[in-house]
Amino acid sequence: AADRKKFDLCFYPGNGAGGNGMVLRLYTAWGKKFAVLMDGDDAGIEAKAKYIDEIGISLQEKCLPLCDISSRWKDKSIEDLFSAAERMKITKSIFPKITTYSKAYFNEAIQNLIATKTPLAVSEQTLDRFKKIFEKVRHSLDQQ
Repeated sequence: AADRKKFDLCFYPGNGAGGNGMVLRLYTAWGKKFAVLMDGDDAGIEAKAKYIDEIGISLQEKCLPLCDISSRWKDKSIEDLFSAAERMKITKSIFPKITTYSKAYFNEAIQNLIATKTPLAVSEQTLDRFKKIFEKVRHSLDQQ
């Protein structure tokens, strides 16, 4: 619970690595503090470069592909930070009839759990991964 208060972050579920230009422009125009967490794959890295080119250099420290947070997360997606069992548990918490993993249902479940502020137990390893991410996000926000 202490870490939850420590980070005090709000989330906007994105639209894939390259589909967030409109919201980034909006937040930039409003002068809002924000950070964008992206997969550590080529699409995430390319999206960061695209946003910097199209919106401005101010996004350099705001766009955070996973591989910028940890080199171990190169080519990893955000859902890879959860174990296979956790992904299914999260998915089934919203879609109980699902029997095989679906990235679309998993992402929908995550969005639902965030929106309803529903806690869900995950492993210490997963918590440590997200703590590392949230520390980087918090640092990015503090620098703005």
